[in-house]
Amino acid sequence: MNSAPTQCAQLHNTRHRRYAVAIAVAALVGSTSVGCSSSDSPSTSTDANSDVPPDPNRKLCSGNSGTTDIRFAAQTGSVGMASPGNQVLVENGYDFLAISDQCQYWVLTDKWADVRTGMLSPSQTGKLQEDLRIDNFPDYVGDYTIPLCDGPWYRFRLGSEMVRIASTCFAANTSESVMWLRDKVRDTEKSLHEDGTPIDGPVRFMLIVYPDWVGSNEFEFRNAPLWPLSTPPSEFAILEHETYDQAGHWAVGDDADALRAIAVAFRNKEIGALAAGYAPVLDSEGTQYGLFVRDTVPFENSEGLWE
Repeated sequence: MNSAPTQCAQLHNTRHRRYAVAIAVAALVGSTSVGCSSSDSPSTSTDANSDVPPDPNRKLCSGNSGTTDIRFAAQTGSVGMASPGNQVLVENGYDFLAISDQCQYWVLTDKWADVRTGMLSPSQTGKLQEDLRIDNFPDYVGDYTIPLCDGPWYRFRLGSEMVRIASTCFAANTSESVMWLRDKVRDTEKSLHEDGTPIDGPVRFMLIVYPDWVGSNEFEFRNAPLWPLSTPPSEFAILEHETYDQAGHWAVGDDADALRAIAVAFRNKEIGALAAGYAPVLDSEGTQYGLFVRDTVPFENSEGLWE
């Protein structure tokens, strides 16, 4: 395997503590916090500040004159525990949209989808400026709750201004005034993904070994390819119960392309079964492995998280 950083994706509760104190940094971070009553934001809500006048100079992005910094970001995650292996897929959300100050976007519509990128046209930028109410964004900044256990969380950031919606058991529903943001972002993600170009570059992955399944699960291992990397899969593989304590791995260059090709074949239903939730691979002895692999974006840190 090509040389690449292999960093531990922190345990969910550890990651939650770290980002609780860093929530206002220059970019959003993903989380899959564990527990029924845990949340990524306080259970109290902040009412919209209707005294803040619209600011026509507040822009979604600046175009060629802008910087490469992420200007707008939206992420969806879950308060509940991710199933084994999925931790690496949802490190930065089940879906997301990030837009740089230069109006380049990166979009993910589903945890197994590819990440696509492109440049917003002036008309797309203008429509998003209106749809996301950028002129009035401070009116909605604050923390909101949904009365769900193990439900979703949503984050929307413009510059340093943040809207956070968290599921919390038995909490009051204070999110009704801002849930339109989720609807608008979701529609935008779908359209931009259709227009965008699949990204290349490094991938992150996790590999689970199923030692007792050899030859016993033909449906989920339909057309399973052989492990494509020169480093044996046993060097990466872990058992299901170990996924909450172990690292995600990086692959670059030809290794990344090979793993990404397996993900594409899985999404296209050419191998395995989507219901299984993992892409199947075999070693030379027929041992069965579940592969979880995702694209990365340029602004992730060495642990695979948004900086």
